[in-house]
Amino acid sequence: MEFGKVKPEYLDEIDFTLKKPTILKSNSESGSIHIGCTSWVRPEWVEIVYPEYIRANEYLNYYSDAFNAIELNATYYNVPAINRIIKWKEKVNSDNFLFCPKVSKLFSHEKRLQNCDDQWKIFSENIKAFEEYLGPTFLQLPPDFGTREAVIFKNFIENISNELNFFVEFRNPSWFKPNIIERTAAFLNKQNIGLVITDTTGRRDAAHMQIAANKTMIRFVGNGLHRSDFDRIDIWVNHIHEWIYKGINITFFVHQSNEVKAALLTSYMIKELKKLGDYSYLTDPLLPNSKIFI
Repeated sequence: MEFGKVKPEYLDEIDFTLKKPTILKSNSESGSIHIGCTSWVRPEWVEIVYPEYIRANEYLNYYSDAFNAIELNATYYNVPAINRIIKWKEKVNSDNFLFCPKVSKLFSHEKRLQNCDDQWKIFSENIKAFEEYLGPTFLQLPPDFGTREAVIFKNFIENISNELNFFVEFRNPSWFKPNIIERTAAFLNKQNIGLVITDTTGRRDAAHMQIAANKTMIRFVGNGLHRSDFDRIDIWVNHIHEWIYKGINITFFVHQSNEVKAALLTSYMIKELKKLGDYSYLTDPLLPNSKIFI
């Protein structure tokens, strides 16, 4: 992910402090955590996450053993056919695995949330073919979609089906201004829609820490295993552990420009979570005999 990327020489100057979280809705029952990366097509993971001699058509089988969620970016570029979704679903080995589709750019970037009712019906009906494996679906708005288009945004949100576990990711700075992000979170909370928290180096405003509808999605953008990556993950581990006991359902995706490093950082995160409580449903993605260790 290029959003918020800064040059390595400036990393030591960044204040990675997170704001105090605002939880608008919690639950008396414990929440859960799903953790993943952004693609299963990773030949560089062979002998690290995937076993030796794996075939390309087996990547998803083994990915679903190693992680319990996938940020599904393929749906951003094309509305997937139902038969393709069924093929993906059939490769999953775990009952706890979730596909988390990114809404097609047709809606966010081309139609800009207008005049797209028919296309939305097709998209939403198709992704429902994931059935029990359908996780959060998230809408990423373009960088130039600001609060001047708030009415358009509100109309779209109020008219989409509430059958989906839905999230919104903002990128335009106008949404993160004081009072604006709070009012937006309150509106989404009433619609049972969550807000994506984007923890990226050069856009600290996007790590807004507003939690609506007793759920959150964190898109964490690392810096090649710079020491700050581990410090930031340590902070997230403590938040996650606390939020789960407040009934917050969490989806966490790790982004790195080098996907081997994404797997390594995910492994570190899971090990740290297991130090705090029973996270036996999370699997260390690294093979026991992996050639790379943290």
